[in-house]
Amino acid sequence: MKQLLLLTGPQGSGNHIFSRIFSANKLVCGWTEILDKYWVPTDEDKFAKYFINPELLTKEIIDSFGEFDYYVTDISYPFVYNGVKHYPKINEFRSQLESLGFKVTTAVIVRDQHINTLQQQRVRGEATLPYAMKYYKDMKIDAFLDLEALFLHKERYVEWVSKILDFPVPDFGLAFKFHDESPNAKYVSYVIKHWLDETVKKGLVPFDKRCP
Repeated sequence: MKQLLLLTGPQGSGNHIFSRIFSANKLVCGWTEILDKYWVPTDEDKFAKYFINPELLTKEIIDSFGEFDYYVTDISYPFVYNGVKHYPKINEFRSQLESLGFKVTTAVIVRDQHINTLQQQRVRGEATLPYAMKYYKDMKIDAFLDLEALFLHKERYVEWVSKILDFPVPDFGLAFKFHDESPNAKYVSYVIKHWLDETVKKGLVPFDKRCP
């Protein structure tokens, strides 16, 4: 049975990063353009328009992509297609693929909510995280993918996820071509002092030297 890995997350949560990773295997029909570019507009993915009109996706169209057993696509919620904001019909897209004989695995990407919101406000001019969270409540989810775990454990995390999802392990050279450090780094600044610091420090000394 052919398999499609459907990656989704709030805008700016790491959709492109995970899409690049799971596209980096010759056995996978993925987003080849993003393997050589840091960022490509979501609406240029071969499956993008079918999140607006899932019923238009046919076996003949998928066959035109080439002969593969594994496919991957990603879609943010919401997303922009041809300059217009859309709320993708992810549930309907999945149902359409399943009606064509595909095994579909839907994985939701998770990024720190505060950083995710800041990114959306900076790039989009508004926080769209609430829209995604509301939609995901009633969406069938098979797995969650964590952006922080990805950059902390890298290859080991990807190997584990690939095993869990029963999906080909990528070429790590291609997968991490543009990513040496977490995209969260630019949002983090040093905290000089926090109200809990002194309390925590009391627990770092021997028992006989601790003050109440």
